[in-house]
Parts: sequence; structure tokens; C-alpha cells
Amino acid sequence: MMRFLPQTNRLLLPSTSSTACGVNQLRMTSGSAVTSSSVSRYEEAVRLLNSLQSNAATIKKLRGQRENLQAMNLPQCRKYLESLKIFDNDLNALNIIHVSGTKGKGSTCAYAEAILRHQGLKTGLYTSPHLVHVRERIRIDGDPVDEKTFAEEFFHVYDIIKKEHSENMPAYFKFLTLLAFRIFIKMNVQVVILEVGIGGEYDCTNVIEQPKVCGVTTLDYDHISILGSKLSEIAWHKAGIFKKGVPAIYSPTTPEAEEVLLSRATDKSTSIYEAPPVSAYHFARQISPGISGIHQFSNISLALQLVRVWSEKCEFALSGIEKREITGKGFDVPLWMCDAIESCRWPGRSQVVTTDGNITYLLDGAHTPKSMEACSEWAAEEIAHLKKEKVKKILLFQCTADRCPSTLIQYLKPLGISQIVSCPTQLYSSVDKSADSTNLNASKDEQMDKAQQCVKSWKESMDHKVSEDQMKVFDCISTAFEFIEEQASSQEVLVIVTGSLHLVGGVLNLISNKTHKKMLRQWWLRGATACSQFSRAHSGCITSSKPKRSIPEDGLQLSDFIKEGTKKQRMKQIIPSIEDTKEYLNPEDLKGNGRTVCYVTYGCQMNVSDMEIVRSIMTQYGFVESEKKEKADVVLLMTCSIRDGAEKKVWNHLKLIRSNSVNKSQIVGVLGCMAERVRHDLLAKRNLVNIVAGPDSYRDLPRLVAIAAGGSNAINVQLSLDETYADVQPIRVDAATKTAFISIMRGCDNMCTYCVVPFTRGRERSRPIESIVEEVRRLRDDGYKQITLLGQNVNSYRDLTISPSTSSEDRVPGFKTVYKPKTGGLTFTSLLEQVADAAPEVRFRFTSPHPKDFPMQLIELIASRPNLCKQLHLPAQSGDDDTLERMGRGYTRDLYLRLVDDIRKILPNVFLTSDFIAGFCGETEQAHQMTLSLIRQVGYSFCFVFPYSMRGKTRAHHRLADDVPEEVKAQRHLDLTTVFREEALKLNQTLIGTEQIVLREGVSQNTSRRDATFSYGRIDGGVKTVFPNPEDIVKPGQYAKVLITEANSQTLRAQLIGEANI
Repeated sequence: MMRFLPQTNRLLLPSTSSTACGVNQLRMTSGSAVTSSSVSRYEEAVRLLNSLQSNAATIKKLRGQRENLQAMNLPQCRKYLESLKIFDNDLNALNIIHVSGTKGKGSTCAYAEAILRHQGLKTGLYTSPHLVHVRERIRIDGDPVDEKTFAEEFFHVYDIIKKEHSENMPAYFKFLTLLAFRIFIKMNVQVVILEVGIGGEYDCTNVIEQPKVCGVTTLDYDHISILGSKLSEIAWHKAGIFKKGVPAIYSPTTPEAEEVLLSRATDKSTSIYEAPPVSAYHFARQISPGISGIHQFSNISLALQLVRVWSEKCEFALSGIEKREITGKGFDVPLWMCDAIESCRWPGRSQVVTTDGNITYLLDGAHTPKSMEACSEWAAEEIAHLKKEKVKKILLFQCTADRCPSTLIQYLKPLGISQIVSCPTQLYSSVDKSADSTNLNASKDEQMDKAQQCVKSWKESMDHKVSEDQMKVFDCISTAFEFIEEQASSQEVLVIVTGSLHLVGGVLNLISNKTHKKMLRQWWLRGATACSQFSRAHSGCITSSKPKRSIPEDGLQLSDFIKEGTKKQRMKQIIPSIEDTKEYLNPEDLKGNGRTVCYVTYGCQMNVSDMEIVRSIMTQYGFVESEKKEKADVVLLMTCSIRDGAEKKVWNHLKLIRSNSVNKSQIVGVLGCMAERVRHDLLAKRNLVNIVAGPDSYRDLPRLVAIAAGGSNAINVQLSLDETYADVQPIRVDAATKTAFISIMRGCDNMCTYCVVPFTRGRERSRPIESIVEEVRRLRDDGYKQITLLGQNVNSYRDLTISPSTSSEDRVPGFKTVYKPKTGGLTFTSLLEQVADAAPEVRFRFTSPHPKDFPMQLIELIASRPNLCKQLHLPAQSGDDDTLERMGRGYTRDLYLRLVDDIRKILPNVFLTSDFIAGFCGETEQAHQMTLSLIRQVGYSFCFVFPYSMRGKTRAHHRLADDVPEEVKAQRHLDLTTVFREEALKLNQTLIGTEQIVLREGVSQNTSRRDATFSYGRIDGGVKTVFPNPEDIVKPGQYAKVLITEANSQTLRAQLIGEANI
């Protein structure tokens, strides 16, 4: 059953932390830095974009021809797309969720985007209208596209269309739709959530041929001059987005509208389902939806259905969601989905903004009868919650287009409003055509007439006499805003802003501008003392709160904000060193004393293993684990830096943590590779991160937490030549699967030109062999049946604490290194022999190796031991010699293939996996084809394929040019993935009819069969296998013999024969 907590969609201004996720978020430019030239270019782009708006007279004329114009809309769109070289397959590859409806389209899209982004997908979101900046309409990973990208892509699209269609330029919304498609394709997003503009049937977003799923939100009366005056007519247009074979989900509606939706679905051969009530879902915990209002529940349900169907159609497994037939029924909502729903923010919808003055704003863009009714109910609840019943209430109201004020305003009567203010939806009285807020669709006179109608309608709806002072009409939003501010100078005021999203956006813009200027002024006055408070406080000095500088007579200039000194000097002032803290920290300060810690892990298995070490250290000091990020005293993120996308996920998560936290003293720490690589950037975001700890400083975490608890940032990213955490016994979190990871070595000496690992993890060093064998014995005794040995270069392991006993066959002949090879000690072959003998009933795997460290004696050992899995990871990265040379891999294609042949002579049935990089610096099409031919020649069972992402500090960053276009990388990435799956399918199909030993790991969530309980595990070769396990005959951690019956490129299906041993 669903349980809802009180709403938290409130902003307290001018607190920096609160505005980060609300008003000021609309002001910020995400992505790359903005220069004056990029700003001016952006303003020029907005000016040209605004020139595509139809003026009021034109719109009035066109409405008389709307049927002909609607029929022309989509053919015109296709012509524009052809000019831009955007074709149906490009749009289909965006994996689109298409959403029409009247109420809640934007909120539904926002919830769907937040959920998919929480699963690590790169998302694109297209909505309308915007509140403050036009860039809000086109979002990547939840953030509006930055000004630089917007301007660059705008002119790319504009110049092409202007050249080929100068006499028939697309209108404003149509152009933005084309621009959005261009940006989403270029940014290589994995899913696009696409909101219809008006209607659906003739809307330019309907140019897409094959979305993955369609959704229709609650229907209501809106745009009746275009869509019709009956709900059945409106429903006909909304259902126009249905496509043959594409599932559709709709929110509950009236019988007449539902009949039309079902009829159109039948006509279009579409399977259609009604979204269930939110009570049909089982949520993993209580949730407080990120967008306020009880009317959001239907939007949440529709979003959950859309996401689930999308995952089924894309064959993308959502964590914790069992695969099953598409039925439109409720399901179990896992914890991460609850987090996503709570993290979702959609400014201007059921939003509360409390300033530091006497004004509280309730803002909602409601503009249809049903949405206005919901707005009134929400506002009444907020007024009671805020205890503002006796406060003066002002209604700032305007409605636009063909909407009737009297129909809408009647719903607001119960709120006890004492004064109404109305105005056109222009921000200022004069029109700035380079401003994002410019709206030319209605003339100033028309909007003034509508404002007078709004005031008159309110007066007529009242049961008592209304004076002229209670009704005000102004010429623009800013003038109305100033009037309201004056009202609040002598009394507390509550302002309800509704009727138009353009109106709400204008008010948010003005609130943000006012707050932003005040925050800058306060920051300037405090700045002189802020950086030195830490050192004074801990040296016994009294810190004065009196400002040490004043505002210059000519105001603040750019130079006033940048002449504080170098970045390094400022960091030195605010971050205490280990020596500094020794003077005031004692052992008692390091104890957790029951404080809670939430652990979040990104990246590879090595990071999973590292977080198990962190758990052990923090538990030893008295900290307690918690799964509730929003309430935990400490949140620690284990991060990955291998690609730009990995880092971006962490940045997004950090913002979500801060915006959702209900613990005001919460400490957030970033650990691992990203902490080492971008430590200064992390600390610069002081409202996001308190602790930065590199991979070799986990033992220091209790001290770092103690420093952060004192109000200072804390950092330790010192790399070590000997830290291996050999004496730390990890705390494993997934003991039920009876599989475990053991880190046997750390760091990497290979210095491949593309790789940042040597700079984030340091030099190679190995654990003593006895500590590893002892850990294996403990796991064996605890019932574990599979252990994976981990290391950045795992098979270069060498225990140098042992006297020399290594032969000359440590490396494959012909392979080169950039470092002087180590000698002596016990090698990986010796280690693997000892652990195999110590636990003969335990399967052993290892990752990630380098091809140079596969001597034949290692392969012979694997062949001789039944518990050493016959699956080897052999990272090739490329199949082209020139590319391999630039990568610094130390081998050629021929050497690599000879190694493969040598391995298969000893292990004829070995399963090989690999890594490949698409679009590395200087990679030609011929080089790409060589890599494809290598994949075909070797025949891998699986490949990890990634488009190249240049990382700072690497040799490629200093010496090579990232010269392969992103769209080419994306295509090559797709080519590599397609080819390896073709070969994997061939390999897996040869297993049909064979008997295999599977180690059961858990219950399968990826089967639609309902007649039995299905379990999954992996065969010796590492391929995932699903098999029926009625009555749970084979328990987790037990071996089963199965008969392979079906195969695809990634999974085998089998019949259970019985229990087994290895």
C-alpha cells in the first residue's frame, strides 16, 4: 500500500542550498563555462528564434485556415528534417517515450525522466513552455542545455533551413522541435521523453514513426479553438500519437473520451491500457513526491507504467523490476524508484517560494478547469500547513489564448483572496526580442483586455461588494511584482500566482533576479572574513562578524570577484591539513557513536570491493549503515573517472542528495577515482561536497568526517606506494548470492595513453599472498561458492615479500611495457594455484587483466583445475596496429591473435571476453573495420564497448587530438556492439543441447514465464543462464546441472537436471 509523507517542494530564499534546486536552477547555465562571446551569440540565437513567433494578427488569420495548416504541418516537418539529414532511423534510435494529454504532461515527463536517469541512462527531455529560459525546453540528464551548445546547434539548424527554405521558415515551436532532435542525436542520449505541444495528431512532435511507448495524461478542455469544444474531439487529437504496434497507456478519463481513445487505438492496431491508481503499487518505503499536490498521483502512476513498458520494449532491465507481460497493472516499486520520484522537481507546478521578506508565493501554472480545481485544493492545503489563514492573500492571475477567465477563476473563491492583480504575461512593458521571456503570440492590447476580463470575472464571482482598490491591472509582470512588493513592506502577504505558465515563469524570473543580486551583495560583504574563520576559530582568536570591506561607490565590478588570489591559496585557507587537525582532534572525535552512513557505489567491481573496505573501517569506528540517503548523517559515494559520463552521473547524484536531504548537518563525501582526479572541482562546489578521499585514504575517513562535522572541508587524496588494505576484513553486502570479490592488488603501471587509472589509483602494489589465501579460507567456511580476484591489472600480481621464485615466463613473448619489469616474488600463477587448492569447491574468476601477463604456465594451470573458470577476459581495445600504437598497448594485432591461438590450443573451449574503445584519437574508418574484423575472427562471448572519452592528465590528453566526431563515435560504438552480439549469438547457439554446471545466484527478474519460479546463475564460461527451479530445489550458492535449450546473444535458457558439484 502506498504511504505519502508531507510535501517538501518548498524554497526558502535566499538560502543558497535551497535555491540550488529551484528558482536559481532556472538561471544557471549547465555544462561548459559561458564567455561574453557565447552569451552574445546565445542572445542573437534567441532573437532570431523569437522572430519565428507568429504575431497576434497572423495567428488570428491562421486560425481560420487551421484545418489546411494542420494537414501541412507534418509533411513540412519531414522536409526540414531531410534538409538537416535527420531520418526516421535516427529518430527511432532515440528510444522515445511520447506523451500527449491536457493536464500533467510536463510533470509526467519529468517523473519518467527522473526515474530513467536514476538508472544511469543518459536522458533527453523535451517539454513546453519554458518558465525563464528557452533552454529549459531541451534538457540533457535533467539539466537545461547550456547556452554555448544551444547557440552552436541553433545556428547549425537555422543556417541550413534558412538556405533551403528561406521563404517558408518553421514557426517557433516547430523550429525548437527540430533543434531538440538535433541536440538529442548529437548528444547520443539513450532515451528521449517527448512532450506534445498542442493536440497530437498534427503536432510536429508526431513526426516520429516508432516511439517505444505512448502516454496520454488526464484530458480537459484547452485550446478548444484548435482541438474542438468536446472532450471526445480533444481525445481524438490526443490519440493521434498512437502508432501501429506501439503500446499506449492513458490516465483515467471520462467515458466519452475513453471510448475515442480505445477506438483510435483499434484503428491504429495499438495495444492500450489504463494506468492503475497509485494504490495499486507497492512502494519500498514511504515517499514524498517531488512535485506537490494530490493530483500528481495519477501522473506518477502513468510515468511508472511508461517507464516499465519502455524497459520491456528496449529490453533494458530495470533494477528490482520483474519482467512480465505489459498489462497496465501495479507492481513493486524498488527503493531507487522511490528516490527518483522524490528527487523530481518541476518548477512552476505546485511550488512554494518563501522569501526572506514578508512574502510567500504559491505558484502553479494551472490553466484548465480541472487543473485550476486541483490548484485550489493544493493552495488551501498549503495555506493551512503554513498557518497563513489570517494573512492578506493576493491573487496574481492571467489567462491566455481562448481560455475563459470566469470558468477558471471560480475555483479560487474558497481561498479567501482579498485582492486580485492581473497583467499581460510580458516580463517588462517594452519588448526585448533577444529575451527568453518574449511572447509575441498575443498583442499588448489583447492581453490588457484579457487582464481586465480576469479582474471583472473575479469581481462577479464574489458574493460581496468589491472595491476598486481590491482590483489592480498593470501593463507587465514586473510592474505588478513591484506593487506586490510594496504591499509587503508593511504587512505579511501570501501571493497565489496561477492561470498561465508564462505568468508563473515571469514571477520566478523576478524573484530569482532579486534574490541573486542580494546574495552576491551579502557574499561580497562576508567574503573577507569567510576564508579565515577556520584558522582563527581553532587558534583561540575571536572572529569578528563585522564586514572588513564595503561596497565601492561605483558598484561591484567583475574584478572585485576575481582578485582574491589563486585557487591554490584559497584552498589552503579553507582545507585543514593532517598536521593542523592533530592539535584539536582527539580519538573520541573520530568515533561514530551511532551516527548513520549511507553508501553509494558507482563503477567497476573494484569500487564495489573498495566500498566493502570502507564499510568495515566505518563500522569499526562505530558508524551504522543506513539506506536512507535523505536522513543519513553521512553519505559516501564511491566514484569512477574512467569516462566523462561516469563523472556526470555522480555530479547529478550529488545535486539530488543535497536537494532531497532533510538532515541539515548531513556530510557528503566523494571517494575513489573521481575524488583523486577532480578534487579541486569537488571542493569548489562547497554546498555539494564536504569530504574528498582518494583510493588510498579510506583509513583516514573517520578523521575527515570529524573535520567536516566541525564545519570545514576535508581532503586526503595522497596516493600510496604500499597501501593494500590487506589487514581490513571487508563487510560484504550481498551475501545471499554466495559470490564475493577480493582485491589482490591496486594501481597500474601500464600507462595506456587513454587511461586515467595510473593517475587516480597510483602505482602497482600487491597484497601478501598469505592474507589473500586466508581471506579465501574465511569465505569458503562461510559458504561462498564463487570468488572473483580483482585488480586494475590483476594478472601482473606479484608478492615481493616472498623470496625470489619466478621463472622467466612471466610475460607473453613480444609484448612490451613502458616500465622496467619487476622480478622476484610470487606471481599471479602462484597465487591462483594456492587459492584453487585452498577452496576446491569454490569457483575462481579474475578481472581485469592485461594480455601481456598471460604466460602459458598460467593457462596450463587453469586447464588443470576444475574450479578455475574457463573464461578469460582479454582486453584488445582495438584491432588496428596504428591505433594500438597510439594507445600504448604494447602489442600488435598479430601478437594478440597469436596469444588467442596459444590459449585455445590449451583451452579449446575457453570463453573469451574483451574491451573495445570506439573512436579513439586518429581512428580512421579503415581502423574501425579492422577492429570489427578482429571481433569476428576471435568470436567473443561478451564485449564491453565504450565510445572514447578523453580524460585529463592522460598522455592522450597531452599529446593527441580527440578528432573523431561524436556522431561517428556513436555509430562505431553501435557497429562494435552489433557485431560482437552477432558472434556471441553464434557461440551461445552451439551450447544448445549441451549440459552445463551453473552456480545459482538468485531469482530471475527477466523472464515473462509465469508457470514456475525461475532462477539464474552462470555457467563456467560466464554466460548468464536462466532455468526453472520449482520449489527452490537449488538454493543460492549451490551448483546445478542444466540442459541448454535456448540461446540469445546474452542469455541461455535451460532445463534443470539436478544438483551438481564441480
